[in-house]
Order: sequence, then C-alpha cells, then structure tokens
Amino acid sequence: MTEDDATRSSLPVDDQDEEVRVTAARRRLLDRLSRQDVVNAGRWTRDELYERGERPSLI
Repeated sequence: MTEDDATRSSLPVDDQDEEVRVTAARRRLLDRLSRQDVVNAGRWTRDELYERGERPSLI
C-alpha cells in the first residue's frame, strides 16, 4: 500500500469520490489540451488586453 492509498482509505467516501472525479477531470482536460495545436497569439502586453474597445492583433 502506498502513502496515497493510505490517505485515500482514511478519507470519507464522499471525499474519495470527489478526489476521483477531480483527478479524472484534470486528466481529461490535459489529454484534450495535449491533442490541440499550439496557436500563435502574437505579442501583446497585459495593458493591451484591458484597453477599452481594442483587441491585440492575433497573427
């Protein structure tokens, strides 16, 4: 039994279920993101993102 197994076995059932759901959701998200192509969003500054009515150019 690993330390993680020991920790899980001491958690109430609801907490175990929540941990399983969170872990599975994180795995699905990372799997999906790893299959997506990288997008060149161009160069921008934080201030440009918050300027009213303007968007940084996406090249």
